[in-house]
Amino acid sequence: MQISSRREYLLLSILFILIILLGIFTQIPGQSWSDDFALYVIHANNIAQGIPYSHTSYIYNPDAYTYSPASYPPGFPVLLAPFVAVWGIDLQVLQIVVLGSFIVALLYMYLWLRLRINPVAAILCVAFIGFSTGIWVLRDYIIADFPALAVLLATVYYFEKQ
Repeated sequence: MQISSRREYLLLSILFILIILLGIFTQIPGQSWSDDFALYVIHANNIAQGIPYSHTSYIYNPDAYTYSPASYPPGFPVLLAPFVAVWGIDLQVLQIVVLGSFIVALLYMYLWLRLRINPVAAILCVAFIGFSTGIWVLRDYIIADFPALAVLLATVYYFEKQ
């Protein structure tokens, strides 16, 4: 089943608007306890404030090296830093950044799937992933997974488009 490109983009736009609105209006304030998000936020704050990156006050234990690294790679904190610079350490703003990364990942997923399957199936796949309850829970956390997924899918789309 083929649909016109105009209808395809309208359906895709409606889908993304629904996911964004539902994501914002069902956002759970705060953050469940974990060490990863805290170091991401502290690193982002260090970047925004011009403080040396690794000065986080985290006491690294080399005997428990699997618990957490002394510092994380700067990719995700660099994404968060402009938002921390403008709004300070506001966890809800940072959750919206993660939601935005999820939307970008879904867009690249759609573009990649569109190269391989018909537009209706591509939109349905994106809708299925976009409204999946397992994914829906994760978008409330300040995690690097969705930005990493967006970069991965953008790379796959770029190379498959060639």
